[in-house]
Amino acid sequence: MNDPVLTLRWFLNCPEIDNLEFFGDEDCLGNPITGVNVIDNPEGVPWIKKNELVLTTGFIFYKDIALTKKLLKELHDVSCTALCIKIKRFYDTIPQFLIEEAARYRLPLIAVPFYHSYSDIMRVIFRELELRQLSNQAFVINETRKFCQLFTSNSGISSMLSMLSSYTDSIILITDYNDKSVYFHIPDSYANLLQTSSRVVIRPDKSKNAESGKEADSDKEASNTRRFWINKQIIPFAVFPIPSGRYYLCADINAAPLSEDIVSIITNCLPILSTELETIQVNQRRFSSTNHFAPFFSMLSDMRSKSSEEIRIVCNTFSFPYDCKRVCIAYEIQQAGSPDRLMRTVYDKFSTILENSGQQYFLSFYNDYVIVFLFFQKNISNLEAVNQAQMTAEYLYQSLDESLRQWVRGGVSRSHSRLVTIGTAFEESLISINMQSHLNPQKAVASYLRQIPYHLLRNLNHHDLNKIYNDTIVRLVDYDQANGTCLVHTLRMYLENRMVIRETSRQLFIHRNTLADHLNLIKRILGTDLEAMDEIFSFYLGLCAYDLLKET
Repeated sequence: MNDPVLTLRWFLNCPEIDNLEFFGDEDCLGNPITGVNVIDNPEGVPWIKKNELVLTTGFIFYKDIALTKKLLKELHDVSCTALCIKIKRFYDTIPQFLIEEAARYRLPLIAVPFYHSYSDIMRVIFRELELRQLSNQAFVINETRKFCQLFTSNSGISSMLSMLSSYTDSIILITDYNDKSVYFHIPDSYANLLQTSSRVVIRPDKSKNAESGKEADSDKEASNTRRFWINKQIIPFAVFPIPSGRYYLCADINAAPLSEDIVSIITNCLPILSTELETIQVNQRRFSSTNHFAPFFSMLSDMRSKSSEEIRIVCNTFSFPYDCKRVCIAYEIQQAGSPDRLMRTVYDKFSTILENSGQQYFLSFYNDYVIVFLFFQKNISNLEAVNQAQMTAEYLYQSLDESLRQWVRGGVSRSHSRLVTIGTAFEESLISINMQSHLNPQKAVASYLRQIPYHLLRNLNHHDLNKIYNDTIVRLVDYDQANGTCLVHTLRMYLENRMVIRETSRQLFIHRNTLADHLNLIKRILGTDLEAMDEIFSFYLGLCAYDLLKET
């Protein structure tokens, strides 16, 4: 890329503006020119911007030494690039006292021949500024395209950081939410940092970062610079939040601040970098004999002792969208020993289905479980979220080969949305699996929501459970035991099928008329017509209490 900065040296050598005479230090020739202005009023200095070339005929301070000194000082204070005075109008040549006074402030003076109009000078400078801006924009676009090609060609995060580092020959870091270095690239020019050790140790300068203000600790976007220790040297970095909100790109500015063009390139590359980081995390979540999710589930099992900030950090690390409504589905692999082959088969099968479903999800595994968190918009009701999750859970289970389904049991939690209930959802999915193994082992996918009566009754003591049982279905149980019938099971199926004769008879494999006879017998034994909702609910609780009493 050509030098993007237009300088005083370029202006003095411009062939279209000839015969310019320069008065000033040689090191001022590098002063940048970002624009042109004209001063024709002694009160006009506040209108001058930094690094502008100022044109004047000298009329406003002609023969007024005090005003001349005041004007030169003010132009220096606003960082004027140079003062150009047209000669053969009011000054035949620039007076010596004016040259000496300008030298006090290291303000360059340029004598401009009278035949160069203001418009000619402005046209030449603004044209060059525009051409350079267009050239720099083309450079930024081209470099962004190259960076994008690194992603599409799967060149990897190291190649991406190397390219970003090449623009400034400086260190590039990617840090997490807690300023921990995740990836870095150190160019060869920084070999002295390694000194006698080949190991790079990177840590944030907490003391200095704290001095930048408390807000910078709570919101990294409030602070655009950070300082890090690289081995034994402390280096300042410009900080760019990566769009995902989980990481930050840090560019070394120890030698010099980043130019506008470099900042533009980095800004354009951040979304691509974010996509690469997300891809890396997805790949890390692929099934492996090394469980990448252990820290995540360690957090879930110990959530009561974790602060909200700690939970967020862990969730961010694993790309878990904690701000969404969620339902947890857990599948227990019940084969003895749970070999990796079976776990891998189930995990990979679910991964393929979920990736093509369009559903937002988080897939992981832990011990003998494959776990899926499904995420929903906040405006979806809890019941709708659970029902959708139940359908997905059953579909995933049915997608397994029949030889695998015998070893897999699933559980679906309730719907949750609070940060601190992520672990609760996971626990509920496991509880529902355990509960179902006692209630109905043949049912493959259980729902915590549909088991709520059992969870509530389990909080009662044995005496209260027995009281509910004796007040409701005890006579029906006694009748079954005395006559070898299955009326309790018939009642259960009838209630679970919303008291629909046709569906109940189908599941019991009996004729509708036979079912009607059995129901009439049940009503006579219980002394009820099974039509009042409160009685129906009471008898259902009695069935649940009976199930729990059988466990004891």
